[in-house]
Amino acid sequence: MTKTPPHSRDSLRSNADEVINPYAASRASRLDSGPTTFLLSGRFERPDYVRAYWLDADFPNTLVRHFGVSLLLLAAFLVSHREHWLFAAGAYLFIMGVFKASQLNTVYNKADKAFEFARRTRWVDGIELDDTGIRFLSAGASFHSPWKCIRRWKGSGEMLLLYFSAKNFTMVPRRLTSHDEDWQSLRAFVSRKVGWDRRIGWFNRYLESPTQSLCEERVQQALMEYRRHNYREAIENLNPILDGIEGRKEATAFLIQAGALIKLEQLEEALAALASALAVLPTIEAYLLRVQVYEQLGNDHRVREALNAALNLHATEQAFGSEFGASWGEGRMDRVIAAGKDGYEERALAEAYLLRGRDRMAAHRWHEALSDVERAGQAVPADFRPLLEQARCLHQLDQDSRAVEILEKGVARFPRSDRLHNLLAWIYATSQDASIRNGLKGLKHARLAHELLGMDNSSVLDTRAAAHAACGEFEEAVRYANLALADIQFPEHEREHAERRLAGYERREVIIA
Repeated sequence: MTKTPPHSRDSLRSNADEVINPYAASRASRLDSGPTTFLLSGRFERPDYVRAYWLDADFPNTLVRHFGVSLLLLAAFLVSHREHWLFAAGAYLFIMGVFKASQLNTVYNKADKAFEFARRTRWVDGIELDDTGIRFLSAGASFHSPWKCIRRWKGSGEMLLLYFSAKNFTMVPRRLTSHDEDWQSLRAFVSRKVGWDRRIGWFNRYLESPTQSLCEERVQQALMEYRRHNYREAIENLNPILDGIEGRKEATAFLIQAGALIKLEQLEEALAALASALAVLPTIEAYLLRVQVYEQLGNDHRVREALNAALNLHATEQAFGSEFGASWGEGRMDRVIAAGKDGYEERALAEAYLLRGRDRMAAHRWHEALSDVERAGQAVPADFRPLLEQARCLHQLDQDSRAVEILEKGVARFPRSDRLHNLLAWIYATSQDASIRNGLKGLKHARLAHELLGMDNSSVLDTRAAAHAACGEFEEAVRYANLALADIQFPEHEREHAERRLAGYERREVIIA
């Protein structure tokens, strides 16, 4: 293996493509390595995931064990029931076949889900292993996980699995290495960093792993302690269960741990916990907590990297709320926009404009907000949200004709957006401009919004009430207004206005907003 020249490390990192991860997939194919640095990349196909989950299940060994034990039981049965040997053998083969088919089906289902998630998200584009740990790379961001976050590893002739917890692992297939010597060097390197190949027997795993109900209980206790500012107690509740918890709860546990460590100013440990959380499930909260840590450490490059990732993720999720003190932060969007394309991707910049626009809307700075959301819409024309926010600003500025024009184009481009239909219905039903107010059109779009949403929602019900009133159907308006007010998610700051509208419907009055 050749040593990686110091001057080429950055170029190799920037060109690295695709890591194999049960939660991610990617693009190109190459391996370059030095004595202590491995850069792996490649397009990872479904067979890689099947091999990884096959190895995770320890399938060949469990097959031999179950076959041997069941054969002994069969022999013991035949000692006293020799006359039933044909029936016993048939039953044995049938039961073993069904059992093993079920195990195989489980492995393939897990592999299919992981592969589809990876193909859909393409979150991680590359992986770098060096003396400090494992670094996951992507076009928008990267994060580092120190070796102490790797609890164990498992290997076969074709695959390595590096475990962050009992169920969450990163996989490294042999086919990504160009020579047998590279593969053996990689295995030896992992062995030095993590320890020997630790295969936990099924019986010991059963004895040592906490139950999922206990894990969930501990996570809830830790969250309560965190909210009470008892950060050390929160961490103590989590430590015994981190190897046994699975899925989204596992990510939540690592986030609580990271939030508590940040409050205790143990920043390096917090970064390790966040790396584990991101390996389980990339979340906006995890990236924003990373922003907090790197701001405290004064690492501007990492701050931009984490904000890039958070903004890109927010663009797909459309919602964000945090239990752990993570927030976009005052002035952060101004700094993102000021840095521009020198520090941020176009998609992240568009999201920054959109978020700043919403902040300005909340402060009733409508003209400034309109400018921001228009910039967001120019950057990402395939996103309906900038159109929605432009129409809201224009409605507040009494420019309903422009708002309707934008929304009509919006519903033509995004016909399944309940939010566009809902706002268009509200403007048609309540506009101060008599030339725009149209109860029938309002009711049409209100019904579409309700149908597309597929459930009762206070905003949609409130709009539908206004649309019925605009059509002179005041009994229906009263009914839908009462349903809206009965919704437990109805915003309290809007309740007084909604009650006044309800009183107006009862007096058979059309609402003009």
